[in-house]
Amino acid sequence: MSRGQSVIETVPKDKCYGCGCCSAICPRSAVAIKIDEEGFLRPELKIEECNYCGLCVKVCPAMDHELRYALLDNYPFALWAEDPRIRLMASSGGAALLMALAFNSKGYAVLGAVFAEGFRLVKHIVADNPADIIKTAGSKYVQSDSAVAFRDALSDKDKKYLAFGTPCQISGLRRLIEHQKIEQNYFLIDFFCFGVPSYYLWLAFIEDLAQKIGELRYLELRNKIRGWHKYGIFAAGEKGIYDFAAKTPQKHLVNRH
Repeated sequence: MSRGQSVIETVPKDKCYGCGCCSAICPRSAVAIKIDEEGFLRPELKIEECNYCGLCVKVCPAMDHELRYALLDNYPFALWAEDPRIRLMASSGGAALLMALAFNSKGYAVLGAVFAEGFRLVKHIVADNPADIIKTAGSKYVQSDSAVAFRDALSDKDKKYLAFGTPCQISGLRRLIEHQKIEQNYFLIDFFCFGVPSYYLWLAFIEDLAQKIGELRYLELRNKIRGWHKYGIFAAGEKGIYDFAAKTPQKHLVNRH
């Protein structure tokens, strides 16, 4: 197979989802996932490590637009957590957190997204216990680097997983587990996604918060302390707090010094 047919560089940039599956499947670690010049996660090929096996292109969801499910043919339903503490911790209803904890009690590990590097990055982790699962609760609103977590999951072909992600990530993960013939070990759950901002915009937001309240210690993008329909941003830093209600355009800054 020639280089032109076999490597991830052949995927048009405007078609790439940044799901990280090409990196997760590469047996030679020849594909790295990095933030590109526009601020989005993209694969970067280390050509000196590549042997042109073609696995990266084979699992790429951008290369196959087959419709897997027709949503209009299915019956929709809604659910939410009865415990108000669970609902407050989660973004919308707490269903994902409840499912994750329930599956974990049955021996499943959970693939979910967490903030990292002082809230400047979002990445997927393999959560094996309730404490780590709780870290995955809440919306992140920026691309999650899922490549390492997906690779770690694939390395244990006998382990069972419940995986959460964007439709792009779940589409890629489905192709990964189909290639490895381990579909029976996975439950895949995606959520509605309307796109993500550039990491450069996100980093500007985080740096602006840090200037106001110091280095961030806590960030919640859908805080519902004022009520279900008055959610807003709440952040705590080493010098104070930032509280912005999305439905009430005013901010409150408290500085402890």
